[in-house]
Amino acid sequence: MSIMDWRERAANTQLSVRNFINGQYQDCVGSEIIEKTAGRNGQLLYQFACGDGSEVELAVASARATFNDGCWRNLSSGERGVVLNRLADLIDQHRETLALYESLDVGKPISNALNDDLNGLPGGLREAAANVDKLQGNCGTDQGTLVYQSHQPVGVVAGILGWNYPAVLAGNKIGPALVTGNSLVLKPSEFTSLSTSFLAELALEAGVPAGVFNVVNGGPMVGDA
Repeated sequence: MSIMDWRERAANTQLSVRNFINGQYQDCVGSEIIEKTAGRNGQLLYQFACGDGSEVELAVASARATFNDGCWRNLSSGERGVVLNRLADLIDQHRETLALYESLDVGKPISNALNDDLNGLPGGLREAAANVDKLQGNCGTDQGTLVYQSHQPVGVVAGILGWNYPAVLAGNKIGPALVTGNSLVLKPSEFTSLSTSFLAELALEAGVPAGVFNVVNGGPMVGDA
């Protein structure tokens, strides 16, 4: 695709930031507005409400409910790994869309987003799925007593992302948290908010149950919550 094609695609792409909670997009809330301008020309890219913390409560409640009912954590580690590999495949299918988001949001060349970010993201998820067999604990006997280790998910995991590699940094948290059976709430940087909710949508399509992977957008009030 030529530079002009990418510019035309960027001009024709509708950019919006919404939360993704319990398997559904939800509008951001809050009395103040965050405005994001493009690094390449200073023009407004998108804007969204800065959040008030209530969306965090909803996301955590959703994640906690799915963890308690066992729809994800009760799957075998191998079954969860299969879903992560499907998510990596979907990311490959949508790599141009995600690369465009990264390029516009971070202000990096589209070639960097395609060949750096969008190689590292699915690769990291596949690595997490491949390493799932390392979750098995030691097992043996001691003076006739059976001794073993059993690794258990911790519950609801919260992750706050940096601004410079939003998709890759999200993947670094998605893979380990989900493959081990946890539920997840991610908060992207308010400076680069385009890609994370789309990743949660793709995770749902891949087979992650609704409510297991949630995304809340916003500023410091959301991060504090």
